[in-house]
Amino acid sequence: MKNLHRHRTYRARRILEMIRGNGSLPPYPSATRMAEELGVSWRTILRDLDYLRDDEGAPIEYDASRKGYYLTRAGWTLAPLTLTAREADALAMTLPMLQSFRGTPLVSDLDTVVAKIGAAVTGPAGLPVGGREPVSFIADDYAPIDPEIWKRLLAVVRNRQPVRMDYTTFANKAGAYEVMPVHVFAYHGNWYLAAFPRGKRMVATFAFSRVNRVEVLEEPGWAPRRFDPETYMAQAYGIVGGEKPIRVRVRVSPAIAAYMTERIWHAHQQVRHNQDGSAEIAFTTRGRKEVVRWVLSWQPDMEVLAPLHLRRRVQEKMTEALRRGRVQTGRNQDAG
Repeated sequence: MKNLHRHRTYRARRILEMIRGNGSLPPYPSATRMAEELGVSWRTILRDLDYLRDDEGAPIEYDASRKGYYLTRAGWTLAPLTLTAREADALAMTLPMLQSFRGTPLVSDLDTVVAKIGAAVTGPAGLPVGGREPVSFIADDYAPIDPEIWKRLLAVVRNRQPVRMDYTTFANKAGAYEVMPVHVFAYHGNWYLAAFPRGKRMVATFAFSRVNRVEVLEEPGWAPRRFDPETYMAQAYGIVGGEKPIRVRVRVSPAIAAYMTERIWHAHQQVRHNQDGSAEIAFTTRGRKEVVRWVLSWQPDMEVLAPLHLRRRVQEKMTEALRRGRVQTGRNQDAG
C-alpha cells in the first residue's frame, strides 16, 4: 500500500505539471493524454484527479470546449514533501552513496536534486543535507569520463542510433568500431556501453572512459535480436559476457571461506561447505576472462576445479607472473 501511495504522489505532481502546460507541454491535457504520458489507464488518472481535488484541495476543473483540465488558480501548488523521522534518517544515510557517480556529469546534477529535496522536505526531522552522519561509504576506485562522451553515449542509447567509435581496448589496442548501442551498465567505478558490433550477433561492452570519439551514423539502426539487460547480467560475470557459457567450480581455502561464502559473486551461484573448513562456489557464466581475473586476485587461496581449460588458463597466467618476477629479481641483483 505504501508503494502504491508513492506512485500516486509522483503521478499527482506530473499531472499538475501537465495541467499547467509548463515548458513544451501543451495546456488543457485530457485524461487520455495524461494516461499515455504516465503509462496508466485513463481510469487511474480520473482517480488521481479525484485525489488531488478531494484530498489535496487542488482547484482542478474540466473545460468542455478545450476537452481538457486546467487550474482555476494558476499559482496553486502541492504541499512540500513530508518525511517521517525514520524516512529522513534513511535518506540522509544513503546520500553519501552518490559518490559512486564521481567522474561523471551526474555529480553536479545530483547535487542540485539533493538540494531541492532538502529545501522541499518538511516533517519532524527534516533532511540534514550536507550534515555529518554516523554512516560513511568508502567509494571504489573509478575512471573519470569526458562529459561530452558521456552525453553523446547516453543520447544514442536513448535514441537507438548506430555510431562509429574510436575506442581503446582493455589490452590498450586502439581501433574504430561501428556499433548499435542498446544499454548502459555501471560497474566498479566505470560505465559501460552494451552494443551490437556491425555484423555480430553477440553484444559487446565498451568502457565509457576509453571511448575517444563518437560519430552518429546517418542510417537506420540495426540489431540482430532484442537485448534483455537482466538476462545478459545473469549470464555474464561482472560486465563481461558474450562468450560460450561455462560451468565454473572453484574451491576456496579455510582462510577465506567465511568471507567468500557470505558474498554474492554471481546471481545464480551455489555454495557448498566442506568438512575441512574450505568451500566450493559454482555458477554458469559467459564471462570467462573476468572469472580468470577474479581467481587470480585470490591466489593462493582459490583453486579452479572446473572446467579444465579455465584451470589451465589460470595456471598459464600464474606461470607468466612468476617468470616475470624471476626476471625482474635477476635484473635487480645484477644492478646491485
